Amino acid sequence: MPVFDLLRAGAPASLYAFDLLELDGVELRREPIEVRKATMGPLIGADRPALLLSQPIDALTADAFAHICKLGLEGMVSKRRGSLYDSGRSQRWVKTINPNAPAVVRLLEEDWNR
Repeated sequence: MPVFDLLRAGAPASLYAFDLLELDGVELRREPIEVRKATMGPLIGADRPALLLSQPIDALTADAFAHICKLGLEGMVSKRRGSLYDSGRSQRWVKTINPNAPAVVRLLEEDWNR
């Protein structure tokens, strides 16, 4: 069953938080990614099992992407260590999509059939 059908059927969902841009009116975009993640960690806590903090993967990009594809995940966002936040496209972060992930395949099929 495709991923979105599982959600519609009431299957539990998880959300991975991967960045924190502001907290209590304090702008964090000019802080390095490591500071933003460290600030976000205590906000998530164990009492929110459906909200997870994305963890850095210390591996070559190609190896990390191969693992993500094996897991059937939609993709990954790669950010440079020490990077500040940039809105829009940037050299500091890259989104890589797994073209074989169930959600991506379904979107491509729907687009093709329009």
